[in-house]
This record gives sequence, C-alpha cells and structure tokens, in this order.
Amino acid sequence: MENEVRCGSVDIRNDPRNAFHQPRRNMKTDEDGKERKLKYRECTILEGDFTISMITRSNLTDDLFPVFENLREITGSILVFQIRGLTSLGRIFPNLRVIGGHSLIMNYALVVYQNYDLRDIGLTKLVAIKNGGVRITENPRLCYTRSISWKQILIGNIRDLIIE
Repeated sequence: MENEVRCGSVDIRNDPRNAFHQPRRNMKTDEDGKERKLKYRECTILEGDFTISMITRSNLTDDLFPVFENLREITGSILVFQIRGLTSLGRIFPNLRVIGGHSLIMNYALVVYQNYDLRDIGLTKLVAIKNGGVRITENPRLCYTRSISWKQILIGNIRDLIIE
C-alpha cells in the first residue's frame, strides 16, 4: 500500500490562488503558504471537508485552480458552489477514489451547485461514496451527469440523489 499522507480540511473562497495562502495568526509570511502547498500536494487522505466557493470573477481559467494530484480520499464532504472558470472537477481531483461522508451537507456528501463554467464532473476514478448522497443542480453547461452510475458509487445508508 502507498504511503499515506494525511492533511486537514480545505476551504477555498473568492480566488483559487487563496488555497494555500489562508491567513492564520501564526502564519506571517508567504513561506507559510508555500509550505502548505507542498503539504497538500503530497496529501493522499484529506481528513475533513473540501469546500471551494464564491469564485465569481469572469477571467478565470482551469489552470489557476489547485491540483490535488495524490489525493485519493476525502473523509468528509465536497462542496463546489458558485465557481467560474473551472470546467471539470477532475482537474482538481484527478485521482480521487473515495468520499467518506463523515460530515454531510443536508444528507449530501457531494454538492455541486451553481457553477457556470463546469462542463463535466470528471471524477473518473471515484468508486465509492461511503455515506451521504449526491446533489448536482443549477450548472447550466454541465453534461453527462446522468450517465454516471451513481447508484453503484453510493454505498451507504443515505443515498439521496438529485441531478438536474
């Protein structure tokens, strides 16, 4: 089995470049942001939730968003809300296999809501959502969400599924 590198929750708001430069009392320099970026680049299991929200500038592109290339599991939930410029979640999570659903957003472990530029989910390696459902709504350019075998991926007691 691969070496596990665990990291904590991620909350990215307003600008995708804020992913690793979140101010904290004990973080005073840009070096702290660089250290966080290196830590999360190696992360294989994110213990907690991943939220990316309210990034609404119109000139954003996929390449500005962070890539969690080694991340295989998120133990909590994923919220992707009001994001411009991102066309695929697979761009951020190319190797994500499991969403644990230890914490839920109104019974959902994966919520993808109001993302104007999102064209596909792209989580090609996702095999299990252990607890909680999936809610994917109000993403005007999103395609192929109904062709994903969500019922096979949702393996917990809560299997709510809303795809619009």
